[in-house]
Amino acid sequence: MMYMDWSIPKKMIATLVVILVLLGFWGLPAASAQEGTMPTKGLRKLGFTFAYGNQDLLAVDYHYRFGAINLQYYHGLINRRNWDLELLVQPLLVSTRFISLRDINDRRRGFEFGANLSILARKKLWEDRLSCYAYVGYGPHFVNDVIERQREGFLFTNNYFVGVDIRLEKNLVLDLSYGFRHISNDNQMQPNAGVNNVVYTLGFILDWPQ
Repeated sequence: MMYMDWSIPKKMIATLVVILVLLGFWGLPAASAQEGTMPTKGLRKLGFTFAYGNQDLLAVDYHYRFGAINLQYYHGLINRRNWDLELLVQPLLVSTRFISLRDINDRRRGFEFGANLSILARKKLWEDRLSCYAYVGYGPHFVNDVIERQREGFLFTNNYFVGVDIRLEKNLVLDLSYGFRHISNDNQMQPNAGVNNVVYTLGFILDWPQ
């Protein structure tokens, strides 16, 4: 059984964690200079996104491509002048296609469903019209038909993403993001080689004050 080369994902994960930390601390001096630095109520937001995942830039011997429909609920934890900290909940439904590069006749279609819980740090770049963000998340999933690499059943997913939000209307936001996802079952069952994806997402968010 061949395991993937983790050199690229490790660099990606480290970079995203650094970005997440910097986004938070970048806003601290400006926030402290403003009158009333205690956390204020933020926004509640509801999003709908489409995600596509493949193995771009990953040194693996398989293709595991998917299309996912995500619902996204954002709850504001801290809302400063220049940055926010948010809780993100993402239930999702996924259609998958697995192809082994060692045997191109081994093609399997399957599905996933589950939910992710993430902490998201947001930097406001142009008032509330443009912002960038990074988040780290984790959650339970059910996966089927990845027999060569992963035991069918419940497992866990790790997510590391960066993105940008562009306000189109008063309560409508365009959401674009890019990230890395790893799924495995934490060695609870074998095989447990794991599946890794680079993920691209496009969606829209509706927001309203608390």
